[in-house]
Amino acid sequence: MNLKQLTYFMAAAEQHNITGAAKKLHMAQPPLSRQLTLLEEELAVTLFKRSNKGIDLTPAGQLLYEKSVVLFKDIAEMMEMVRETDSGIRGVINIGTFFSDVPFFIDKMRYIREHYPLIQFKIHHGTPIDLVDALEQNEVDLLFMRTPTCDLRGFHSVLLEADPLELVMHKDLDPQPDQSEIDILTLKGIPMCMLRSGKYWGYNEYLVNECERHGFSPTIVCQCTDSSIVMQLVQLKMGLSYQPRSIVSVLNIKDVYSKPIKNFEMKTYPSLIWNSHMYLSRSVKLFLSLFDIKSIDG
Repeated sequence: MNLKQLTYFMAAAEQHNITGAAKKLHMAQPPLSRQLTLLEEELAVTLFKRSNKGIDLTPAGQLLYEKSVVLFKDIAEMMEMVRETDSGIRGVINIGTFFSDVPFFIDKMRYIREHYPLIQFKIHHGTPIDLVDALEQNEVDLLFMRTPTCDLRGFHSVLLEADPLELVMHKDLDPQPDQSEIDILTLKGIPMCMLRSGKYWGYNEYLVNECERHGFSPTIVCQCTDSSIVMQLVQLKMGLSYQPRSIVSVLNIKDVYSKPIKNFEMKTYPSLIWNSHMYLSRSVKLFLSLFDIKSIDG
């Protein structure tokens, strides 16, 4: 048994599919299958339960996977420490996020760049499900998402500061331009540009439910998964949107502003999420420490 075989084994275990594992490893499926068979023969155990739906770990396979995770963590940490002996902390921090969450960690990025110039950042963007999948598959180190969102599958998370939710609008579409708050009944028939991912998720569902509670459904003219696109649509007077207040101040678009809904106060909470079961590099742990997290490893 060697490290290459364990790498193949872990990929198959995490993908639950030989074809998916081969694609992730950038190799053909037959040699991967052969290596997994050789590993099972060498250990004299069955590591996978195979079916038409894919593969799952047997108890022996689960034990090998857990031990392999620890082994590769130790190897990665050893290599990292050796590399950093003379040059200082280095590495790449892969962050999965949404457009609207960048303000909640940009100051931490600036701090890292100022004090640890050998550390680089890669920003990954996608739908909530895509980003959670990426974290589970160790393609990103950290996520910045807002609650509520999709199932976080038992990952560790901390809530950041609250961000009020408000109606975002161009001044020409303001249903009550002389008021500091918007009466929800005035939204009846007003075009809305809403965030959507498969079905309503997160804070937009709050507004939909509140409108229905008042006897009408909002007039949704556009749905998308990217808040930056929604904000462009608002700027182009396609409709109103329901967004965190912070996004308006960050973008500072001329004639676009936000107002709260009268007697309907809702907040969203950006969350920092990580998978402590995966290897966390020293650079990632350093970044996490800037958020005053008491326990990073569990």
